[in-house]
Amino acid sequence: MAAQRKILRYWRDQGIDVTSEGGKYWLREDPFLGLQPMAWHHDEMTYAREDWPGKPEDFTSLPPELCAFTPMHAEPEIMRDSESLPGLIEQFCLKVAPWYYRRNADVAKASTVIITDDEVVCPVLWRDRALVAYSRHGVSGRTIRLPSHWVDVTHVKLSLLTLDGLEDRRTLPVDDGLISLTLAAHEPIVIGPFPAS
Repeated sequence: MAAQRKILRYWRDQGIDVTSEGGKYWLREDPFLGLQPMAWHHDEMTYAREDWPGKPEDFTSLPPELCAFTPMHAEPEIMRDSESLPGLIEQFCLKVAPWYYRRNADVAKASTVIITDDEVVCPVLWRDRALVAYSRHGVSGRTIRLPSHWVDVTHVKLSLLTLDGLEDRRTLPVDDGLISLTLAAHEPIVIGPFPAS
């Protein structure tokens, strides 16, 4: 392990971030905390579930800002059907958007945020004034408070998220910063001001 740590430090000193498929798994005992900035197959809880040298007894998880990984691998979807990619948009809605939201310092942009295993309503922080909404089971008449910086918005546009982009679906009125949201099961929607600002 000492030799591996030396190698990782050498590459880091050369300006290269070494990544790995895993953070802690059967091939190695050391997760190389602080030396490996990204691992593909793990999450914040991987380090809590696994034993590793020097692990504190009261360790529960790494803070999200210290834990880089990808929440969506897409391998099964690509291997199953590389044209229609079934399940990929659901993964994006339920995993990627919440993952990015939790790791972004600008999380104060939203008033209503729902993040569960089956449902999400959260800001799409890489776009200006956009929310993603998705539910495996559908919702009817769910009251959603829009982000506080949307005070000038009187209507919102709901667009279906597809592999080819957004498709306009419908508009909703905004009443005192609130909308009443209805989603069909497995309907991925992006919500934005209407007209677009």
